[in-house]
Order: sequence, then C-alpha cells, then structure tokens
Amino acid sequence: MKQLLERIAPFVPSNRPASLSDVKALYESDREAFYTLTTTDLPRSVGTDVVEFQALGRALAVVVRDGFTIDSKVRTPVALGLEGGVLALGNLEEDAEQFLERLFSDSESQKSVPGQPVSRECVAFYLDSFAWEATVRSAELLRLSPEDARTVTAGLPGYQYYQLIDCARQVVRAPTAIWDGLRDDDPNWGTAYCGTPSRSWDNSGHRCHAPAGYVYVVYADPEGFVFDWDWVKADPTDPALPMDHASRFHKRRDSCGSGELLLGNLAHDLSAFRPGAGCYSSKGDCVFFYFGEKPAYAKRIDDYLTAYFPLSSSGDNRSIGFKLKYVSRLINVARRYRRGKDEGIVLSYQPDPQYVGIDVLFLMRAWIKEGWPEVSELAKAMELMQELALLRTREVRLPRNVYEEIVRKAA
Repeated sequence: MKQLLERIAPFVPSNRPASLSDVKALYESDREAFYTLTTTDLPRSVGTDVVEFQALGRALAVVVRDGFTIDSKVRTPVALGLEGGVLALGNLEEDAEQFLERLFSDSESQKSVPGQPVSRECVAFYLDSFAWEATVRSAELLRLSPEDARTVTAGLPGYQYYQLIDCARQVVRAPTAIWDGLRDDDPNWGTAYCGTPSRSWDNSGHRCHAPAGYVYVVYADPEGFVFDWDWVKADPTDPALPMDHASRFHKRRDSCGSGELLLGNLAHDLSAFRPGAGCYSSKGDCVFFYFGEKPAYAKRIDDYLTAYFPLSSSGDNRSIGFKLKYVSRLINVARRYRRGKDEGIVLSYQPDPQYVGIDVLFLMRAWIKEGWPEVSELAKAMELMQELALLRTREVRLPRNVYEEIVRKAA
C-alpha cells in the first residue's frame, strides 16, 4: 500500500479537486499503478485527496466497461455511463472522447489477444467484478440553481465561494456518510453529504488547514440542487460524522456512492462582502444572513435556525450570522400577525417590480410569535435578534414571483 501511494502521489493535486486530466496523466505514466489504485480498497486513513482521486478512476472504469455518451450538463462536458455513472470531463473536453475510446479499445485488446502477458491488476480492472461498481453506477449529479449560483458571488463571505468549489466537491465525490431527509415534515426531502475535506480556505482564496474536530456537510434538495455547505462540529465518538446526526436527519444510506457536483454556471468574479445583505434560496427555502465574514462553522439551534460562529479561537464567540429555514412558513405567519408599526409584525415592501424586500427581524419575530423555538433555545434567538437590531441593513430580497407563489400556496 505504501508503495502504491508513493507512485500515485505526484499525480494527486493538493490545492484543488482532482480532474480527469490528473487520472489520465497517471494512466499514461504508470498504468499498473492506475489499475491497482482503481481495483484496491483503500483505508480511509489515506486522506480525502486520494479517496477522491480513486473515485474518479473508478467512475472512469465503469463508464469504459459499460459504454458511454458524452453530453453537456450545467455548461460542463460529462461522460454518462449507459448503465449509470457520471464522469466530469473538465479541461479534457477536446480529447476526452478519444481518451475514453482508447481506454475502451485497450480493454477489447486485453480480452481478445491470446497469449499477451498482462498483470493481474490489469485483468482485474477489465474483467473482475467489484462491489463498488453498483455504487458508482448509482452516482448522483448535483448542481447549483442559476439563482444560487449568482448569490454565491454577490456579497457572501469569500470563503463560502472557495470552499464550494473545492471542499463541497471533495465531499460529494468522497463522502463518509450520506443521509436522506432534511425536513421534519417530510422524511424523504433532501440529502446531506458528509465528508472530511483535506483543506479549508479563507476569504482571499488562500488554502488553510482543515479545522480539527469538524466535518463538512453539503445539502441538496430532492432534485439535486445544492443550496448550502458548511463546516459543522464532528461527533466526538465518531469524528467522521457530524454531531447529533441521529436526530438531525431521517435515514442514513447503507453505502456512500461517489457523486459529482457541477459548477459550470458559477461566476468567477466575487463582489465585496456585504454585511447585512441577506440572501434567499428558493431551493432550500431558507435565508442566509451574515454580519461578519470570518470563516465560520454552522451550529444547528433547532429546525428553523442555524447559527454561524467563528472557526478561529480568538476568544470572541459571538454569532456572526445565521440561516433561517422554512421561510415560506415564516412569511405566511408574518402575514397573519401583521399589525401596526408599534405592535405585532410589519412587512416592508420595496417599490421594486422584481423583488420584495423583507426585514429579516420580521421573520424572526414571526418565528418567536408562533412559539416554534424550544424554551432552552429562545435565548440564542433573542441574542441574534439583538445583534440584528444594531445593523443598518437587515433586508432579504425575495424575487417577487417567488414571494407571490408563497402567498398563493398559502391562500
């Protein structure tokens, strides 16, 4: 095992997700190492970089064995296996098909030329059956909605962008656990992918060490749209899983398949951080609100509220933002409790034909008014509301058609 890891080390990138071109470079330089890596079960201790690299090699093996078509998904060329499986072609778009066909042709020659000496690893790659094949064929294709793709670069803390394009993709390719069921009212709604990225990122795009005692979780809706991604505290009894995972999600999957997160519709020009500029994701039906830009971890308070706290141990442990979930419910509650300026809840509408502006404090008051938080969690909610009250801007802008659809469904 040590010798294999030494042979593949020069081909495994340390500052970005692996790509098909990296796997191709290993194949052309050291085929026996490529065959062995793909067919050998590795211990998790080898690190996420290597596990992710192997996942690409296995996806390549399945696509070549089963046959494939090449298509474009979210502005990204991909090879789709005829029996399942997906392989992002990346910067190999021009010669990827030739490479895959050459690998397929090699498989035919290995099967049909009698007396040709080949290694056991080569035979295993082309002819043996493996349990991981079914997992690869069930791989899911994830992506961002155009709305969320615009939001990521429009004023969120910079680390959220850099960790999306690296940490989130690593986790989807090499998860340590996958759960179905993110919502209390629907055990089948959404999926959570948990993993241990090999690095983290700051707001300037500089690579950092992965924080000790944390795992990374990526959340997707039932259609495969990713709407949230965060560091969360790890379970002290099983550091590969998030804390309180048994109560947070409905059902853990028996096996962890390798998926692919496509980000071809994501812009590369980041706007400056805009504190107090809340953003809404219709895919997750949630609001994200940051009044600080320090790299943070997420702490679930209850079904409706997740708070963000700094990862650094600077001594200042105040919340620097939050995620408010079930926004559709909150808006409808706010509309029910709407009163005058001095009582109840007031909704503020901006004279914009495209958007409805809502003070996020109104949503949180609706949350309190309805009595959703548990008594033990009320103090945290009040603390966040006090911090929000000091901000000049607390507006969340919802597309008017989204707001009107929420109201229509509640009618």
